[in-house]
Amino acid sequence: MGEAAVVTGGGSGLGEACARRLARDGAKVWVLDLNGEAAEAVSTDIRALGGSAQALQIDVADAEAVEAAAARIGETTALVTAAGIIESISTVLDADLQAHDRLWSVNYGGTLNACRSFGRQMRAAGRGAIVTIGSINSYAALP
Repeated sequence: MGEAAVVTGGGSGLGEACARRLARDGAKVWVLDLNGEAAEAVSTDIRALGGSAQALQIDVADAEAVEAAAARIGETTALVTAAGIIESISTVLDADLQAHDRLWSVNYGGTLNACRSFGRQMRAAGRGAIVTIGSINSYAALP
């Protein structure tokens, strides 16, 4: 592969697994995560295993920060949007509205921000692939 791949939420979970797989396949991986220490740990481990990886702490809910990251990283041929949070609430009547807004701004807004910023680069280059990862919660609610 040898091309640049960006993984949001790459510091843990499915994002981490995707970052590791892309690196094994030869991509130069950018591990983006709100938790900068986790992103750096994944990147360090990928490099220790012979891969190419860089970490970047970022809040994908911040459109300007995502746009700045895209400008810093440059041409990207693969994007995986795996950043996401889950809030467990007992009922809608007791929901924390700030936590609810944050969930939407990360899970939906963060995906939109990354797809727009990196997708524009891909469109300009005439190539690229975007994979968005969703949750089983989009099919069935959890208690």
